Amino acid sequence: MTVTFTATDSCGNVGTATKDFTVNDTTKPVVTVPAGTLALQCLDPAAVAAWAATASALDNCGGTPAVAPSYTARPNNCNQTVTVTFTARTVAERGDGGRRISRSTTRTKPVVTVPAGTLALQCLDPAAVAAWAATASALDNCGGTPAVAPSYTAPANNCNQTVTVTFTATDSCGNVGTATKDFTVNDTTKPVVTVPAGTLALQCLDPAAVAALGGHGQRPGNCGGTPAVAPSYTAPANNCKPDG
Repeated sequence: MTVTFTATDSCGNVGTATKDFTVNDTTKPVVTVPAGTLALQCLDPAAVAAWAATASALDNCGGTPAVAPSYTARPNNCNQTVTVTFTARTVAERGDGGRRISRSTTRTKPVVTVPAGTLALQCLDPAAVAAWAATASALDNCGGTPAVAPSYTAPANNCNQTVTVTFTATDSCGNVGTATKDFTVNDTTKPVVTVPAGTLALQCLDPAAVAALGGHGQRPGNCGGTPAVAPSYTAPANNCKPDG
């Protein structure tokens, strides 16, 4: 800036001279970062913005320059540390503020919802159990629907068994959520018995011949397998026709 120095004598004569001085603010604004530390379960840009809005700046020439926060979002919410840079600018200066750390770490298990329906089977059917279990679902607190994996121990038989299924969901950070639900297996269907096809005609009662004929009556049960067939009869008093 140029300063003009002017002097006027008593007769009105005017003399002048000039000299320059400079104004150049090279001092960066002083930035004050938020006082608190931010800890989030899931990255929430709105929460970060509200926290960052508590930063401030002062300029050595007066005024309070606006503070602009910036950071790079992490690819997930698994124990991440995020550095926020607060920058304040005036017309003549730029101030790079101190840095503040915010931490994003998820420790919340997914919430698992078990199948709504009840499963009751006559015979254990892994395919039917899998279809029923596939209706389970899970929600993660940071968004997303983790896959649900069902597991159970098959019962030793189909006789009035209650089987507990454990549904497990794991989020991208390794947090595991579980829930359980039972299904029942109870075979109440009678085996179907097929009698021998041939007709047995004996001159004399022969228990061995009767037993050999009855031994051919086995058929699979509704749950598989071939239950043993036990024939029984009352031996006649003699070998004569009933009418004598």
